[in-house]
Amino acid sequence: GGEFTNWDSYPFILCDHHDLRKVIYTDKLGVDAKLTEEHLHGKYVSPADIRESAGVQKLLGEVGAMHDKWRDKYSQHLTPLQRKAEEVWNRLRAYEKVSQNRLAVPLAQRLAPEWVEATSLALDPGVGLSAAVKSHLWASDLRRSRASSPLTSLLQEDPFHLAALDKAARSAWLSIGEIEAVFADNGVWQELLKDRLSRTPQRYISPERQQALAQFQKQIQEGTVQKSLDELEELLPKLSDQQLAAFRARYAGRDRVDQRELSQDELVLGISAAERTKLIDRISALHEDAGAEGADGQVRLYVPVLANVLREILDDRDQRLLEQLANQVRNARADNYHPEDPKWRMLHLNYLEGRFPEVYRELVKWQPFPEQRAQKVLQSFRQLQSAYRSADPAAFAAASESFKATLEFVSDLTTADGVAGHLPDNPQVLSSLAKMQAAADKGDLEGFREARTEFLQASAAAGRPVEPYPGCKTLDLELMFNRTQPFMYAWILMLLALALFVVSMMWNSRIPYTLAFLAYLASLGFQFFGYYCRIAISGRAPVTNMYETVIFVASMSAIFALILEVIYRRKVIGLAGALVATLALVLADQMSMVLDPKISPLTPVLRSNFWLIIHVLTIVSSYAGGTLAWGLGNVALVLITFGNPSRETLKTLSTYTYRAIQIAVLLLAAGTFLGGWWAAYSWGRFWGWDPKEVWALIALVSYVIPLHMRYIGWVKDFGLAVCAVLCYASIVMAWYGVNFVLGAGLHSYGFGGGGPWWVFWAGLINLLWVLIACIIHVRRQLPMPTAGQPVEELAAAV
Repeated sequence: GGEFTNWDSYPFILCDHHDLRKVIYTDKLGVDAKLTEEHLHGKYVSPADIRESAGVQKLLGEVGAMHDKWRDKYSQHLTPLQRKAEEVWNRLRAYEKVSQNRLAVPLAQRLAPEWVEATSLALDPGVGLSAAVKSHLWASDLRRSRASSPLTSLLQEDPFHLAALDKAARSAWLSIGEIEAVFADNGVWQELLKDRLSRTPQRYISPERQQALAQFQKQIQEGTVQKSLDELEELLPKLSDQQLAAFRARYAGRDRVDQRELSQDELVLGISAAERTKLIDRISALHEDAGAEGADGQVRLYVPVLANVLREILDDRDQRLLEQLANQVRNARADNYHPEDPKWRMLHLNYLEGRFPEVYRELVKWQPFPEQRAQKVLQSFRQLQSAYRSADPAAFAAASESFKATLEFVSDLTTADGVAGHLPDNPQVLSSLAKMQAAADKGDLEGFREARTEFLQASAAAGRPVEPYPGCKTLDLELMFNRTQPFMYAWILMLLALALFVVSMMWNSRIPYTLAFLAYLASLGFQFFGYYCRIAISGRAPVTNMYETVIFVASMSAIFALILEVIYRRKVIGLAGALVATLALVLADQMSMVLDPKISPLTPVLRSNFWLIIHVLTIVSSYAGGTLAWGLGNVALVLITFGNPSRETLKTLSTYTYRAIQIAVLLLAAGTFLGGWWAAYSWGRFWGWDPKEVWALIALVSYVIPLHMRYIGWVKDFGLAVCAVLCYASIVMAWYGVNFVLGAGLHSYGFGGGGPWWVFWAGLINLLWVLIACIIHVRRQLPMPTAGQPVEELAAAV
C-alpha cells in the first residue's frame, strides 16, 4: 500500500477571497508573519486551517447575529467578507458530514424531537412508591429512555443515502450512519418509519385509510371538516373501550399484574412519555391501593386500579386530540391549506393516529428492520473503507464494484418484497422474486438483473410498476449537463453575436450580419439544450426559481427579437435582443451565490405542471417583452444622444419598442388573470392584494399608460424610449424586489436573498443615464440664436 491522504490538513476547500485568506493565514502563522503570494492569492485551504481560525469564527458569529436579527433577510445585510466566510464554512460542513469527522448532532434533534421530552423526565424521589418500583419498573422499564443507548449524546450526520431498505416504493434511502444507528438501537427504526409515515402517508397506509385521509383533506378545503371531527368524537370513546377491553382480557382471571409485565404491555407502550409520567403520578398518589410488593421485590399492581387510571389517561388524550385537531383545522383554513404542504403533516398525522390507533403497530409489523441485508451493506462498506486506506487502486476499484453490487442486490430485493406483499397471489411475481434472491445469494449480478427484468415486467402487468435501483434514468444526462455548461457557452456566443451586430451596423456589411445571425442561433441552440436537460431531469417547466426565470427571460427576449428581426430585417432589433440576452445570461452564470442554479424539489403549491406552465411561463414571458422594450429603449437613447439617426431609423426603433411593450402588456394581463385563477384553486380566493399580485398589477398599469399616450400622440419617439426604460423598474420590483427585498406575502416559495445593493445601483445608474439623455435631447431641440435675431422671435421659436 501507499500513504493515506490526511484530508484534514490537505488544501482542497475552495477559498479564493483574498481578504478571507489573509484572515485564515494570519491566524495560522501569526500577525508578524510575512504572507506569501500563495497565502494571499491561492485558491484552496485545508479544513483544519478553516476550523482553527479565530477570525473565521468571529465572522461566523457576526453572521449568526445578523441571522438572529434579520431572519430570512439576513444575507442582504452581510458584508462580502462575511458572506464569503459563510460560504466557505458551508463547504467545510459538507466535508465534515461526508467524512463523519467532527460534525455531530443530538439524536433527539435528528430523528425524534419528542425524545428530548422523554430524556428530560427524571423520577421524582419524593413519590410514595417503594424503591423496587423506582428502580425496576419506572426507572428501567416503563420509562425506558433511548437516551441511554450509545447514540444518546452524539450521532454523526451522513449526507449520503445509499441503500433502499424501506419496502415502500420510491421511499427515501438510508445512509450508513442511519443503518449503524438502527443496529445500536432498534427504536431508531420505529422513529424513522413514523417520520416517513408523517411525510408520505399514502405510501405506508392501506387504500381504505388513504381514502379516509383524502376525504378529510378535501373537507378541510371545502370547509365541511366539522363532519369528520364529529365522527371522530363519537369514535374515540369506542376505540378506547376496545383498548381497555383488550387490556382486561390479557389479564383475565388475575386481579394483579407484575410491574415488569406491565411495562411491556401493548397499551402502556402505546401511550406517550407524558402520559406515562401521568400514569406514574396517579399510581404514586394511589400507592396504598395500587398494589403490593411481593417477596421477590416486584410490585403487583391491581388490574382494576390500572384500568381506571388508564381510562382517565385515554379520555384526556382523546379530548386533547380533538382540541388540537380543531385548532389545526382552524389554522389550516386561515392559512391557505394545501394537502401537500409539509407544514400540515402533523394535522394529517394526528387525524390518522386518532382514526386508526393501530397504524404504527401495523407499519412496524409489515416492515421489520431487514437486519441481514443491512449487515451486508455495512460489511461491504467496511471493505470499501479498508481498500481505500490501503491506497491500492486495484483493490479500491474491486471494492467499489462490490459495494455497488451489494447496494443493487439489497435495494432491489427490498423494493421487490414490498411489491410482492401487495401481490401475494401472483405466481409470476413470486417466481421472479425467488430467482432474484437466489442470484443475489450467489453474487451473480447478471443473473440477478435478468430475474429483476422479469420481475419488473410481471409487477408492471399486475399494476404495480417500479423502477430498478437507483431508479433514475437521467444520471448520464445530468452529468453531461454539468460538464457542458450550456448556458455559459450560450452567453459567450450571444456576446459574439452582439459584437458582430455592432460591426455590421458600423460597416453596413452583410458578412458580419450573417455571422451575427449564426452566432445568435447557436446561442439559442445551447439554451434549448440546457432547457431540455433541466426539464428532463426535473420533470417540470424550468421557471421555478430566480435563476431559471432569468435565463428564461434571456431566451424569450432573444426569441421575440429574432422574430421581429426576421420580419423587419433591421439590425438594431437583433442588436437589442443580443444585448439583453447577454446581460441576463451573464448575470445568471456569474452570480451563483444569489441566483442558485441547483435543481431543487418544488414546494407543494407549485406541483402542478398545468398551472406552472400556463401561469408562470406566461408571466415570465411578459418580463421578457418588457426586457426587450428596455433594451430597445436604451439603444434608441444612445443613438439619439450620441448619434444623428435618420427620421426613418427613429420611427423604426419606436415601432419596435411599441411592439415589445404590446407583447409585455398582453402577456402581463393574461398572466395576472391566470395567476388569479390559480390562487382561487390553491388558496381559495382570486385576489388578496398580496405584494406579488399588487406589483404585477402596478407593472401592467405602468406599461398600459405609455401605450395609450403613444396612441393619442402625447409621446413621440424619444418619449416612448424613455417610458420603456422607466417602466421596466416596475417589472424589476415585481420580479426581483418582492421576492428578494420585501420577502413578504404568500409567494414565499420564490423568496431569496442577496444582491439588493447591486440592483439598486444598477437601477440608479440607468435612471441617471435617462436623465442625461433627456437633458442632451432637450438642449438639441433648442434653436440656436443668430446675430441680430430679436429676443421675441427666439422666445416664440422655443
